[in-house]
Amino acid sequence: MPTTHCQCGAKYRYPESSIGKRAKCKKCGAVFTLEPDDDEGPIALADDSEMRNEMTIATEQAGATAAPKQGEVFVPPGTPGAASSAGLGSVASPAAAASTKSYAADVLWTFLFPSSPRNLIVFLSFWAAMVIARFVLYVPLIGWILWLLVIGWYCAFRFEIITSAAAGEEDLPDPPSPRFIIDLVEPLLKWFGSWLVVLAPALAYVAYALEQGTMKGVSLLGMMTGGLAGMIQGARSGMLAFNLLISIGILLWPIVVLCVALGGFATLYRLDLIVLTIIKTLPIYLFTVALMFGAVFIEEKLLVAVSGGPQRPMSGTAGGILALHVLSRGLDIYLNIVLMRLIGLYYHHFKDRFAWSWG
Repeated sequence: MPTTHCQCGAKYRYPESSIGKRAKCKKCGAVFTLEPDDDEGPIALADDSEMRNEMTIATEQAGATAAPKQGEVFVPPGTPGAASSAGLGSVASPAAAASTKSYAADVLWTFLFPSSPRNLIVFLSFWAAMVIARFVLYVPLIGWILWLLVIGWYCAFRFEIITSAAAGEEDLPDPPSPRFIIDLVEPLLKWFGSWLVVLAPALAYVAYALEQGTMKGVSLLGMMTGGLAGMIQGARSGMLAFNLLISIGILLWPIVVLCVALGGFATLYRLDLIVLTIIKTLPIYLFTVALMFGAVFIEEKLLVAVSGGPQRPMSGTAGGILALHVLSRGLDIYLNIVLMRLIGLYYHHFKDRFAWSWG
């Protein structure tokens, strides 16, 4: 039987049928690929039944045969997330060793992620791609379809950031490489679905208010496409009930999008577990939400500052409009990366307090 060793030095023997699969070291918890060592010396190991308890083969747990994706996390059988055996964050853990930093150090590194040359390249690549992709809207007939597919690609990247941070990775995941259109449509639906879940009460109120003719000047489409900043802007409409429902939705969104990223929509039916998890992690959860609001506030202030404000609007010329568009795209992508990592780190560092676990 072939043998392999973990980075911590622990050695394991396994059947040849498991070559190429992912395993989790019982000693240090690192995840690695089962590849035969060059040195095949004899190793005293437990029997097969004990070995299966010591080494968690992710693809066997999930009943999946596809190769694990970067940034995915373990889904133990019997948990809500185990209902989804395909898609983002459903079957396996990343091959990279998990971060051993403290939560505070990981949060600081999250804001400084461009200091890593690799992360900087990924960030600049997305920045350039999203700036250029904006112009596909001008393609006749299919411009909006192409733009939605680009947004789906971006949503896939954001979900992978969550799952990679949840697994303890410090580096950003590679940009998604979709093979089929469904690989772009699925993350797009997941992203908007996470917002629809938290905004359902507000949407019901909007339907009622529109029927009564008491709501004016609120663009739901603008709120949905404007991300977190759009939601906060919508919550400034001046209508108390609507503001309250939107605010509650925003407060719930971090854990909802985390559930969708790691376990799919099947996890959301256990609202009791979601509420219990928030209660058990309340200080750090509120801190995560506060960082979200702070990031949006910083983005708004920076954009106002670079645009020259109402007295000297940089957007008054064609060059100013283009420059502001490029800058706003960069700020938006940077802060989205930060927010997604903060949500993933919330799980990575405090998953022992969660009412359920994905691994």
